[in-house]
Amino acid sequence: MTDPSERDAIRALAADVARNRYAPLAPQWDAERTPMPVEERKFLGSLGFLGITLPERFGGSGRPLLDALVVIEELAKECRPAAFQVFEANTGPAAVVNLLGTEEQRERFLPSVISGDTTIAVAISEPDAGSAATDLTTHAKDSGGSYILNGTKRWISNGGAADYYLVY
Repeated sequence: MTDPSERDAIRALAADVARNRYAPLAPQWDAERTPMPVEERKFLGSLGFLGITLPERFGGSGRPLLDALVVIEELAKECRPAAFQVFEANTGPAAVVNLLGTEEQRERFLPSVISGDTTIAVAISEPDAGSAATDLTTHAKDSGGSYILNGTKRWISNGGAADYYLVY
Protein backbone atom coordinates (compact mmCIF):
# COMPACT_ATOMS: atom_id res chain seq x y z
CA MET A 1 0.00 0.00 0.00
CA THR A 2 1.34 3.40 -0.95
CA ASP A 3 1.44 6.16 1.61
CA PRO A 4 -1.05 8.84 0.42
CA SER A 5 1.59 11.52 0.92
CA GLU A 6 3.88 9.67 -1.51
CA ARG A 7 1.12 9.60 -4.12
CA ASP A 8 0.44 13.30 -3.50
CA ALA A 9 4.14 14.03 -4.04
CA ILE A 10 4.29 12.16 -7.34
CA ARG A 11 1.08 13.87 -8.45
CA ALA A 12 2.54 17.29 -7.59
CA LEU A 13 5.75 16.51 -9.47
CA ALA A 14 3.81 15.37 -12.54
CA ALA A 15 1.60 18.48 -12.43
CA ASP A 16 4.64 20.72 -12.20
CA VAL A 17 6.38 18.99 -15.11
CA ALA A 18 3.20 19.12 -17.18
CA ARG A 19 2.58 22.79 -16.51
CA ASN A 20 6.12 24.13 -16.69
CA ARG A 21 7.86 21.87 -19.15
CA TYR A 22 5.21 20.47 -21.47
CA ALA A 23 2.34 22.97 -21.60
CA PRO A 24 4.41 25.41 -23.70
CA LEU A 25 5.43 22.65 -26.15
CA ALA A 26 2.21 20.66 -26.44
CA PRO A 27 0.26 22.89 -28.87
CA GLN A 28 3.01 22.71 -31.48
CA TRP A 29 3.57 18.98 -30.95
CA ASP A 30 -0.16 18.36 -31.40
CA ALA A 31 -0.47 20.63 -34.44
CA GLU A 32 2.53 19.00 -36.13
CA ARG A 33 1.71 15.49 -34.86
CA THR A 34 5.21 15.31 -33.41
CA PRO A 35 6.11 12.07 -31.66
CA MET A 36 7.55 12.53 -28.19
CA PRO A 37 11.17 13.58 -28.69
CA VAL A 38 13.63 10.98 -27.43
CA GLU A 39 15.30 13.45 -25.07
CA GLU A 40 11.92 14.16 -23.47
CA ARG A 41 11.16 10.47 -23.15
CA LYS A 42 14.52 10.07 -21.39
CA PHE A 43 13.58 12.97 -19.12
CA LEU A 44 10.37 11.16 -18.13
CA GLY A 45 12.47 8.08 -17.48
CA SER A 46 14.88 10.06 -15.29
CA LEU A 47 11.92 11.09 -13.13
CA GLY A 48 10.91 7.46 -12.71
CA PHE A 49 7.63 7.98 -14.56
CA LEU A 50 8.25 5.23 -17.12
CA GLY A 51 8.76 2.52 -14.54
CA ILE A 52 6.27 3.34 -11.82
CA THR A 53 4.55 -0.06 -11.96
CA LEU A 54 7.49 -2.08 -13.24
CA PRO A 55 9.82 -4.17 -11.04
CA GLU A 56 12.65 -2.57 -9.12
CA ARG A 57 15.13 -5.16 -10.40
CA PHE A 58 14.81 -3.57 -13.86
CA GLY A 59 14.95 0.02 -12.62
CA GLY A 60 11.26 0.53 -11.91
CA SER A 61 9.53 1.43 -8.67
CA GLY A 62 7.17 -1.54 -8.32
CA ARG A 63 4.41 0.83 -7.18
CA PRO A 64 0.64 0.42 -7.59
CA LEU A 65 -1.08 1.18 -10.87
CA LEU A 66 -2.92 4.07 -9.23
CA ASP A 67 0.39 5.90 -8.84
CA ALA A 68 0.97 5.67 -12.59
CA LEU A 69 -2.60 6.75 -13.32
CA VAL A 70 -2.25 9.96 -11.30
CA VAL A 71 0.90 10.82 -13.26
CA ILE A 72 -0.85 10.07 -16.56
CA GLU A 73 -3.80 12.23 -15.50
CA GLU A 74 -1.62 15.21 -14.61
CA LEU A 75 0.46 15.01 -17.78
CA ALA A 76 -2.64 14.55 -19.95
CA LYS A 77 -4.06 17.83 -18.69
CA GLU A 78 -1.30 19.60 -20.60
CA CYS A 79 0.40 17.24 -23.03
CA ARG A 80 -0.98 14.13 -24.69
CA PRO A 81 2.41 12.85 -25.97
CA ALA A 82 3.98 12.94 -22.50
CA ALA A 83 0.99 11.20 -20.92
CA PHE A 84 1.02 8.59 -23.67
CA GLN A 85 4.64 7.63 -22.95
CA VAL A 86 3.83 7.03 -19.28
CA PHE A 87 0.66 5.14 -20.24
CA GLU A 88 2.45 2.83 -22.68
CA ALA A 89 5.27 2.05 -20.25
CA ASN A 90 3.08 1.36 -17.22
CA THR A 91 -0.12 -0.09 -18.66
CA GLY A 92 0.69 -0.93 -22.27
CA PRO A 93 3.16 -3.19 -24.04
CA ALA A 94 5.93 -2.91 -21.42
CA ALA A 95 3.45 -4.06 -18.79
CA VAL A 96 2.51 -7.01 -21.03
CA VAL A 97 6.19 -7.94 -21.38
CA ASN A 98 6.49 -7.76 -17.59
CA LEU A 99 3.40 -9.90 -17.00
CA LEU A 100 3.63 -12.42 -19.84
CA GLY A 101 7.17 -12.26 -21.19
CA THR A 102 10.02 -14.57 -20.39
CA GLU A 103 12.68 -13.50 -17.92
CA GLU A 104 15.04 -13.00 -20.88
CA GLN A 105 12.51 -10.69 -22.54
CA ARG A 106 12.02 -8.72 -19.32
CA GLU A 107 15.79 -8.29 -18.93
CA ARG A 108 16.15 -7.34 -22.60
CA PHE A 109 13.35 -4.77 -22.89
CA LEU A 110 12.28 -3.35 -19.53
CA PRO A 111 15.42 -1.52 -18.36
CA SER A 112 15.65 0.54 -21.56
CA VAL A 113 11.90 1.31 -21.54
CA ILE A 114 12.09 2.40 -17.90
CA SER A 115 15.05 4.70 -18.63
CA GLY A 116 13.37 6.12 -21.72
CA ASP A 117 16.10 4.89 -24.05
CA THR A 118 13.55 2.80 -25.99
CA THR A 119 9.82 2.49 -26.36
CA ILE A 120 7.50 -0.35 -27.35
CA ALA A 121 4.44 0.15 -29.54
CA VAL A 122 1.40 -2.09 -29.58
CA ALA A 123 -0.05 -3.40 -32.84
CA ILE A 124 -3.49 -4.89 -32.26
CA SER A 125 -6.18 -3.10 -34.31
CA GLU A 126 -7.24 -4.77 -37.55
CA PRO A 127 -9.67 -3.67 -40.27
CA ASP A 128 -12.33 -6.28 -39.49
CA ALA A 129 -11.60 -6.75 -35.80
CA GLY A 130 -10.82 -3.36 -34.34
CA SER A 131 -9.02 -4.17 -31.10
CA ALA A 132 -11.11 -7.28 -30.36
CA ALA A 133 -8.29 -9.73 -29.75
CA THR A 134 -10.65 -12.68 -30.25
CA ASP A 135 -11.25 -11.62 -33.86
CA LEU A 136 -7.66 -10.98 -34.96
CA THR A 137 -6.39 -12.74 -38.07
CA THR A 138 -2.70 -11.77 -37.98
CA HIS A 139 -0.52 -14.79 -37.40
CA ALA A 140 3.15 -15.60 -36.95
CA LYS A 141 4.99 -18.51 -38.52
CA ASP A 142 8.19 -19.88 -37.01
CA SER A 143 10.87 -19.72 -39.66
CA GLY A 144 13.70 -21.49 -37.88
CA GLY A 145 14.68 -19.00 -35.20
CA SER A 146 12.75 -16.00 -36.47
CA TYR A 147 9.11 -15.35 -37.22
CA ILE A 148 7.27 -14.26 -40.32
CA LEU A 149 4.23 -12.11 -39.51
CA ASN A 150 1.29 -12.08 -41.87
CA GLY A 151 -1.64 -9.76 -41.34
CA THR A 152 -2.90 -6.20 -41.55
CA LYS A 153 -2.96 -3.66 -38.78
CA ARG A 154 -5.13 -0.57 -39.02
CA TRP A 155 -3.41 1.49 -36.35
CA ILE A 156 -0.29 1.00 -34.23
CA SER A 157 0.20 3.09 -31.12
CA ASN A 158 3.40 5.10 -31.48
CA GLY A 159 3.86 3.40 -34.87
CA GLY A 160 6.85 4.69 -36.77
CA ALA A 161 8.40 6.19 -33.63
CA ALA A 162 8.84 3.06 -31.53
CA ASP A 163 11.97 0.98 -31.20
CA TYR A 164 10.07 -2.28 -30.67
CA TYR A 165 6.59 -3.55 -31.46
CA LEU A 166 4.35 -5.94 -29.55
CA VAL A 167 2.16 -7.49 -32.24
CA TYR A 168 -1.09 -9.26 -31.43
